[in-house]
Amino acid sequence: MARIGIVGAARALYIGSFLHLSGCQVAYVVSDSLRDEVTAAERILVSDRKDRRFEVPAEECQLLTDVAELAAEDVSLDFLIVSVKACATERLAESLKHMDGKVVIVSLQNGVDNTETLRRILPNTTVIAGMLPFNVAHLPNAHFHQASVGPVFLEDCEEASTLAQILIEAGMNTQLSGNMTGLLYGKHLLTLVNAIAALAGASLQEILADRTYRSGVLARCISEGLA
Repeated sequence: MARIGIVGAARALYIGSFLHLSGCQVAYVVSDSLRDEVTAAERILVSDRKDRRFEVPAEECQLLTDVAELAAEDVSLDFLIVSVKACATERLAESLKHMDGKVVIVSLQNGVDNTETLRRILPNTTVIAGMLPFNVAHLPNAHFHQASVGPVFLEDCEEASTLAQILIEAGMNTQLSGNMTGLLYGKHLLTLVNAIAALAGASLQEILADRTYRSGVLARCISEGLA
């Protein structure tokens, strides 16, 4: 049975729930408010666009609120999945120094520099780059819904092959890639549409359906980013 820690918010609870259901021992590190929400709901509810829907009882979830608790709880992990915002990566890495060289870290984050930040601060740790092309909506009462599609991508290496098999057995489509840098930059460029939608006061669907925005604005932003 794989022992996996996962740090983050909606995506962390979503991925962790699949791993838990497959028999993995999962330790979640989340905010106080998210822990309280799961406790009040008495479960984590997960759903996706394929009409999969299941619950994980709160009493079965090891919900921590500080990565230091991983050491305090004497949890020996095979993998630690990091799914925090890019701006929090350096602070998180500093707080993980007590685990340097003791666990394989997997970065499933937006942004392109997270893996290098983790490797710089944790030089004795194997750090695997990864990417989630889909988003997870945080709905009321600890409900987490995969609102778009795509496989989990992991950097092609021996340790990632092991985790990929675990994720596949848990029901998550997972692929190994020898070009994680390209994938991360590609997603980074595509997320420019979020800023365009915010400025236009329109939904992503409206922006992508409108040729003026799609080819006149988004395409130019991507071209400038590639330059």
